[in-house]
Amino acid sequence: EDMKLGRHFKQYLDAEFKRHRLYATHTGNHDHDDRLDDLSPQARKASIERTRKTLADLPRLIAYKKLTRPAQIDFEIWQHELKKQIWLAENTDRFANDPRVYSDYITGSVYALLTQSTLPQPVNVRNAIARMSQIPKIVAAAKVGIKNPPKVLTEVALKQNRGAIAFYEKGIFDLAGADAKNADLRDAAKRLVVVLKDYQKFLENDVLPRSTGD
Repeated sequence: EDMKLGRHFKQYLDAEFKRHRLYATHTGNHDHDDRLDDLSPQARKASIERTRKTLADLPRLIAYKKLTRPAQIDFEIWQHELKKQIWLAENTDRFANDPRVYSDYITGSVYALLTQSTLPQPVNVRNAIARMSQIPKIVAAAKVGIKNPPKVLTEVALKQNRGAIAFYEKGIFDLAGADAKNADLRDAAKRLVVVLKDYQKFLENDVLPRSTGD
């Protein structure tokens, strides 16, 4: 039964990595470094429904009483984590109320590849270029998703986005090393800066005036 739990968790984790690509990168799995998450409301709703189903199926698929005590503790940790994810989704809609969430996808998703990945640098640069081409979708999701955040969080997001603009104007080339002159990297960064400057105006002119959340 312990082995069954291990196999079931690995299947779950592989599926989570496939859907939550930034989480995979941060965790050390590099199978999806060239892609970013789908942050649309539909995708996020489907994700939490899968979490609910995983939680409901867990005691049906795994006989808790047949597990050794260490495996029972693993089972409990997993169960608690699933419950936490559901609670957070139901009680704290961070994609609507915390614009800082999007900053990790905008900058952190690429920064992590160039500073933390163990893959060869040319591969990381190639993956970074691929991710950069998908960041406009993240910005589009932010424009749809952000509702009424607290003012202080919007102010932080504004500072973070200014940092993102500076990163794609200069910082990324400092990290790219020998690939800093890569024409595709420079073109991708140039296009992205235009998108992020527009996003800055959106945060300043649209989100900040309505940021009255608690």
